[in-house]
Amino acid sequence: MSLQNAIALCEELDISADWLLLGRGTMDQHRTQFAIQSTNYELFQEAYGYLKPDSQLLLTSFIKSVVESAR
Repeated sequence: MSLQNAIALCEELDISADWLLLGRGTMDQHRTQFAIQSTNYELFQEAYGYLKPDSQLLLTSFIKSVVESAR
């Protein structure tokens, strides 16, 4: 099976590629939300504050699109 076909199968069956191909984790681990550690969150907030307003809007839009595509 090609990697492209394995990915298509994972998407169709809504299962984790790590689980199918490598036997790691759980079948539905790709659905879990990533927890942001408080230190990383504080660092993100600080860096976000240095951005110009237009850049903040672009970054926020990008993050929203990533979250939406992961659902």
